[in-house]
Amino acid sequence: MSVRVGMESDVGDTWAGVPEFHDMMEQLEGAYGPGGATDIQSCRGWREALAAQPLVAVAAVMRPGVDLSARTIGFDGEPGWNYVIHFSSNLCEWRIADRLRGRQGPMTCPVPMKPGGRGFWKVERFPGVAGR
Repeated sequence: MSVRVGMESDVGDTWAGVPEFHDMMEQLEGAYGPGGATDIQSCRGWREALAAQPLVAVAAVMRPGVDLSARTIGFDGEPGWNYVIHFSSNLCEWRIADRLRGRQGPMTCPVPMKPGGRGFWKVERFPGVAGR
């Protein structure tokens, strides 16, 4: 894997905020493809910038399907927000199941669940790039 572009992650100095950084990263990946398009300098700085983002819980519902593999999480989306869907089997160890760019109206995310599986889901949002 080769790096084509290195990006400084110093939000507040180089970038006005996380949405501006994320927008540029998406532009680069759109131009060069997602594999090896960007190298984030100082992953620690990037994680700290993400952790400082205001997260807002979003009301979501489980929508049943014909079988467990057809189930989805549904929620109302809004442009200008990024949505993160989290899953936990025990309410302690959460993992990111999906990330979605907000759009107006109903949004869904497939629920990857094994037969007989149980778990907990939550949806959070944080500010994205307005108008995108």
